[in-house]
Parts: sequence; structure tokens; C-alpha cells
Amino acid sequence: MRKGWTGRFGWRAVCAAVIGATLWMAPVQAEELRGDDAEEALAKVEAYLNEIRTFSARFEQIDSRGRRASGRVYVQKPGKLRFEYDPPVPILIVANGNFLIHYDKELESATYLNQRDTPAWFLVAPDIELHGDVTVTGVERDGGKLRVGLTKTSSPDDGAATLIFTENPFRLVEWSITDQQGVTTDVALKDVLIGGEVDRKLFEFSERTWNDSTYPGNR
Repeated sequence: MRKGWTGRFGWRAVCAAVIGATLWMAPVQAEELRGDDAEEALAKVEAYLNEIRTFSARFEQIDSRGRRASGRVYVQKPGKLRFEYDPPVPILIVANGNFLIHYDKELESATYLNQRDTPAWFLVAPDIELHGDVTVTGVERDGGKLRVGLTKTSSPDDGAATLIFTENPFRLVEWSITDQQGVTTDVALKDVLIGGEVDRKLFEFSERTWNDSTYPGNR
């Protein structure tokens, strides 16, 4: 029985790349923000995330077991994203507004998850509010970067996310996801393009057409 990249690379690590060594470690001297300072920082994060309707970027990811991968991510709000992994990782992740679809070309197998039950929420939600359904676990500033820790209020044991922003200019540059097993996946972005048109076919998926290189959604 072939183990495939879903087993070797780790489905949870791949899923964490949505919407993800240990954490991009915050130095011991990081400043923890509280009160008005924290509220001001969170308001800036909300405004930034809610202004984004589309974006694309190159990404590099590493998990706490040392497994590395790279590729390109596309996002179109609300609800749609695509992670394309560079060879030799034969993985495609597509969120189509209802499901997060993980396809392993090596195994010729697709897994469908309810988008609302995945870490993709912070990338594709139409509106981000850092309260109520979301619990902020920490806000830190160090070396020109702002780190915001998040969990889902209703299910904190499902995992945690850390979003990392540069402050001048203010932009999302990294995120980190820790799953239920304690495996952390860090994703660093580069060549980020915010705004503009994104081909809607990138968010379509069909197992039947995956191997058809002429199909626009298959790059």
C-alpha cells in the first residue's frame, strides 16, 4: 500500500498551511500589549484583513518535525482559496466556498472537509471580528513585528493560530498553526500581491480533470 504524501508530509500539516521547527519564535524580550494598546493593534489587524478581497503570494512552510514545502497561494473572499505545492509535493488544496478539498495526486485521492471546521477561516471569512467567535490569546510586539494569537472560542482544543504582521508597512507576512496533536506548521509569505483579478477557475476542482494540463484550474 502506497503511503503517499498525505501520510509522509502529514495531512494536518498540509491543512494547517491554510488558511501553516517550532513557532517562528518570539524573542524573550517581546512586548506583550494590553488594554488600549492591544485594542488599537487588534483594530488595525481587523481593518487590514477586512480590506483584502483578493491576494496571491509565494509561500514557504515548515512544520515542527522539520518537513518543508513551498508553493503559491491564491485567495478570493468570501470563501475561496488555492494552495499549489511545488514538486515533488503532489498536493493541491482548494476551498470552493463550501468545502476544503485536499487532493493527493500520488494516491489519486481527494478529501473533503467542511470549510468552517478548518484553519482556512481567517483567510477567507468575508468579515473578521477578533472577538465573540474568536478568542485572542495574546498580542505581542517585537522588532517591528506584531504577533496575534487566536483560537476558536467554541473549540479552543482544535488548535491555535498566530498571525504575524510587519508594522511599517502593515501587512501579513507569516502565520503559524498548531493542531490538536501539537504539530506546528509555519508559513512565510513573499511576493505578495493584494487586489486585482484572480481566475475563478483556480477555485474549481474535479478529480476527473486533474491530470488534464489544458484545464485552466490545473497548473
